[in-house]
Order: sequence, then structure tokens, then C-alpha cells
Amino acid sequence: MSIQEDVDRWLQYAQELSKMIRLPAGEAIQVTTPSTPWDWGGRTPGALPYSQWSLLNVVPSTPQQQTNAHAAGGSSGFDHSYRVWMNSLAVGNLEGDNHYKQLQANAAAARRTYTEYYKSVQLQWKNDVPSGTPDFSTWLNQDGQYAQLSQIKANRQAIDNEDKQLQDYVNQIEAPTADILAAYEDKQYQDVFSGPGGNVTERTWTLGTGKPYAIDYITEITGGNFGGDAVNGNKASFHMDYESEKYKYEEHFATVDTGGWLDFMAFGLGGNRKEAGVWGESSDWSLDIEFQDVRTIPIKAGGWYSGVNAFKNGPYAEGFSKYKDGDKNYFFGAGGSLSRIYTGMVVAYRPKAVLKTWESYTDYVHSSWQAEGGVEIGPFVFGTEMSGESTSAKVEKEEDTLTLTSTASWPVILGMASSWTVPPGE
Repeated sequence: MSIQEDVDRWLQYAQELSKMIRLPAGEAIQVTTPSTPWDWGGRTPGALPYSQWSLLNVVPSTPQQQTNAHAAGGSSGFDHSYRVWMNSLAVGNLEGDNHYKQLQANAAAARRTYTEYYKSVQLQWKNDVPSGTPDFSTWLNQDGQYAQLSQIKANRQAIDNEDKQLQDYVNQIEAPTADILAAYEDKQYQDVFSGPGGNVTERTWTLGTGKPYAIDYITEITGGNFGGDAVNGNKASFHMDYESEKYKYEEHFATVDTGGWLDFMAFGLGGNRKEAGVWGESSDWSLDIEFQDVRTIPIKAGGWYSGVNAFKNGPYAEGFSKYKDGDKNYFFGAGGSLSRIYTGMVVAYRPKAVLKTWESYTDYVHSSWQAEGGVEIGPFVFGTEMSGESTSAKVEKEEDTLTLTSTASWPVILGMASSWTVPPGE
């Protein structure tokens, strides 16, 4: 297939997946490529697996997540982008805050008005009472100067009002910022993750309702029978063919990298992956996918993330902005460095793919499955029975129909659901 045809298949798959899991309004699906088994921690987990943190700690920016290419943390993690956003606020640098400057100017103007009017009334007293008796205060409180006294009091009150607005704004900015910075650095929102180079401490993400391990999910859906069918599963399915609707990623993401998608179908496993070739170029095909269980597991950033609502409008330091504004670094809206946040992880157990196309091609796929040790369709790997507990499958062929049924013991991560951190227009 051409690159565009592969992208089209992926976008058709993303659209069908999005409809199947029925995401709430405003949420979007991001499909994972390549196949990603959910086996974090294994059957006897200890510390939280690093793979959990590295998958969840991402700012979704395109309709796919290549799990073998992205590098969470460093400069690309959600926690890092959130910290950059905090650093961009012109808090601690109020002299660069235009609203603060305006409030300062208003307070200064109120003082000038008071001083100038006060001096003009004093000049009137000197002209009316050259002897200096009665003194200015006594003269000002006489009935004849009632209007002048009232105006002086009004001007004095205006100074107090402007000063209060200025101080309220300073308090509004500095106090919450101190709170979110303290939360970000709070050790209680960090945990130990078992990484490839040893244990590391990172900011936490909550996965599910308190049990973050895949084995908990497997135990639930199989009734405690590891490697068995999902007797307690939520069955689901979807259909794809040449005319299937494509996912409208532009509503949620800035772009789609046509060079970043893997082939929608390939043979072999891991480093032996080989493109399947002409499949999909013809209109004479259909693909039905069934699952023994599909569910969206909730994701939530730990208490280190306090949200952005209090400061989404800034004030921002020079060179930063809320939404796209020329060459400035912007945070929210499609393409922003803090545009979206994960809300769920879509997982499925034991997919079954029914591919229907012309008979000679199903023969080719079947023989390639045997020769290469497996076939990959979208995010699903159907390996031979010897391929292991994460990818094993059985395959049946009948004329122009090929049925690939997973017998894997672990679920696969189909995609990630996300919401806007700040919805456009807010």
C-alpha cells in the first residue's frame, strides 16, 4: 500500500474505535502503534512499572502514539510541559504583566487627581483667607466649602479603591501560584517506578480505580483464570471496509504525520516486520474485529497537577501566549504544548479479526502468517502458537475469508482517550 492508503486505513480504524467506545463530547481517541500488550508488572508486580509512567506522561498532539518512538519525560512529558507553563506565567515578574501595569497606572492617576485638586482648593483658601485665619482645615469644613470637601473625600476614596484592586490582583496571582508550585514539588505525589536502568522516582498518574496492574484486570474478566477466556467480559465489535468513514482528527489535533504511520498490515514480529503489500488498494475487502472484552480505564494525573483554570489567561511572560499567536510559544488549542491531557486508556482482550478479500490474497496472508511467525493488522498482532503469551493466535482460512483469533493471555492497548486541558474559546 502507499503511505496515504496506510494512513486512510488507520484513520478508518480510529473512527470505528472512537464510535465503539462512545467517548464523551470533547474527548478524542489517539491510537497506539505498533501493537502494545498491557502486561505491566507481570503476574506478580512489585514497584509500578516504568512503562506505565512513560505511556501516560505524554501530551497528545497527533491522532497516533508511536509507543516505540516517543520519549516521555525530559522535554516531551506532560509534567515537563506543565512546569514550562508555570514558568511562563509573569508571576514573580509583575513588571512584565500588562494588567498589573494598568492597575499601577490607574492608582498613580488617582493620586495625581487627588493631589492636583487638593492643591487647587488650598490655593483658593489662600486667596480667600490671606491672613491664614481660619486655618485651612477649619475653612474647608465651613458650609461654603462643602462641595470642595466632598470632592476631596471622593478623590481620596478613589485612591483607596485603585490601591485595593492592585493589591487584590497581586494576592490573586501570587498565592495560587505558590500553591501549584508546592503541589508540583510535593513528594507525596511521586512514586518509585521500576525502569530498565533501575528504580526511578517520578510524578504519579492514577490508572483505574486503585489497582494499576494488568493482572488485576485479567483476574476480573477471566474470573481468576489466567490464560482463559473473558467470561466476565464486555464484548464489542466493529466493521471496516473501503467506504468506511475516516477519523476527523482536525477537531482535536493539529496535524497527522503521514510519514509516521506504520503499515496497517505487516508480516512477522518485532524486528522482522515486513510490509504486506497490495492489501487495501482494491475496494474488494472488509475487516471485522471482535473482542472478548473492551473497556476504557480512567487516567488521572496525581495531585501534582492542580489544573490550569486559575491561570489559563496568564499573565504570560514575553514570548508566550495562551493560544497560537504568531511566533510565540503557545500552550492551549490544537498543537499547543499543553493542549490535551489523557483521561483514559482503551484496552481489549483477545481480538478476533475476520478479513475478507480475494481468495489468492487470503492464501498469501495465511502462508505468510505461517512462514513469518505472525501477522499484524493495525495494532493487533496474531502470532503463531509458539510466539508467546502476549501474541499467540490461531488462524482459519475458508476460501476468501481469513479468521485470526488471539489466544494471548494479556490484553492489548488500543488507544488513549484525552480531553482539552483548556477547551478552545474558554
